[in-house]
Amino acid sequence: MRALLKPGGLALVLAALATTAAGAAPPEPQRTTATYADWTLRCETTGDEETRACELAQSVTMEGQQRPVAQIAVGPKPDGSFTFVAQLPLNVWLPAGVTLSAGDKAIVSAEFKRCFPQFCLAEAVMTAAGLKSMRGGTGSGELAFQDGAQRDVKVPFSFDGFPDAYTALTADKAKK
Repeated sequence: MRALLKPGGLALVLAALATTAAGAAPPEPQRTTATYADWTLRCETTGDEETRACELAQSVTMEGQQRPVAQIAVGPKPDGSFTFVAQLPLNVWLPAGVTLSAGDKAIVSAEFKRCFPQFCLAEAVMTAAGLKSMRGGTGSGELAFQDGAQRDVKVPFSFDGFPDAYTALTADKAKK
């Protein structure tokens, strides 16, 4: 996996896909970030203040490695629900999907929706119970998927900072 998305990247990819599908050239985005322990609140405003996309994101690394294996993000949709997105390298077994869990309890399971030349994206709607688990989580959880040879891969992620980042995200959303 050569290049992960830069800050605002998952929101940028999803917004660009929507804009490209509509046939319009995307306006130059304005990005802001705030760090809450292991989570980053990333927001991107395009054009006017009406078009603002925010997400909570974390780069996930394996022990002993410096380069991230994955990026995970949670963000609100216009209808008030939340989406979970995982960005993983190309060498993944697509039918297995991705599971985010705390202990032995799955928080969310996502299906791969699309692959690009350098990575694949898995996406799912977060349930209210899943968001509650994320907000109440402590220590570390686990991101699980299968590699291209169908071997199980489990990578820890951190809950540290998620509750504060979520509070800041929902406070920002409430200002509108």
